[in-house]
Amino acid sequence: GVCAGNGSTCECDEFINVDGESYCKSDLEVLQMFIDNSSRFGSNQDHTLNLGLDDNGNNIIEPLELGHILWTDGRIEFWVCQNCGIMGEIPMEINNLSRLKNLDLSNNYLSGKIPDAFGDMINLDNIALQSNYFSSLSEGFTDYLEKTYQNNSGTYPNPLDFINTSLSGNTICEPLSRQAMEVFNLNLDDLHYVADQNCEPGIFILYPQGGVIRYTGDTSIPVEIIVMNYEIGKQGEGAF
Repeated sequence: GVCAGNGSTCECDEFINVDGESYCKSDLEVLQMFIDNSSRFGSNQDHTLNLGLDDNGNNIIEPLELGHILWTDGRIEFWVCQNCGIMGEIPMEINNLSRLKNLDLSNNYLSGKIPDAFGDMINLDNIALQSNYFSSLSEGFTDYLEKTYQNNSGTYPNPLDFINTSLSGNTICEPLSRQAMEVFNLNLDDLHYVADQNCEPGIFILYPQGGVIRYTGDTSIPVEIIVMNYEIGKQGEGAF
């Protein structure tokens, strides 16, 4: 079920039976990638994931437990994973979720550049990535935003309002690229920023629920730390 990357809707090559239900293997693998990215401490029980998702009580978050997922004919169509505790970068393989129509990954610890793979997701109508730690937009994601804005232009007064709504509460502190300004037909003589970003230097320790280590009895487990908006190695005020 690997997509060709040309915008076509790929079908699933292999289905897996779980408790009498069939699920596309490649869809499950994408969910597992998000879990693996959130489990950097050497054990599937040492992670930043929200154990409130653990439906079967085995203290391990499995793909089918990762938020609210609506499956249709074994494919994911809607995925809401607010406050799931997922962290790291969004995997490029996200476009293997070729039937996905609605994606909400807000209020997590996702970081890095939002990948180009979104440009291939022709069925994805709605996306929410607010309140994470994303730092930049890829060209493919910018193209995706423009297409989605055109489909929802009656809802938003202008493209920047749509961008701000989709991406508020991140750490996208650099001005929009020239490519993004051209895509959204913005004035190239001005600098345009994503609004409501957390651009003050800071160190974020990634454990949910107020920093309480809830996952094992070992209080020596290291925590994941993101250092944002410091000029690494530069001397002077504001350096880290």
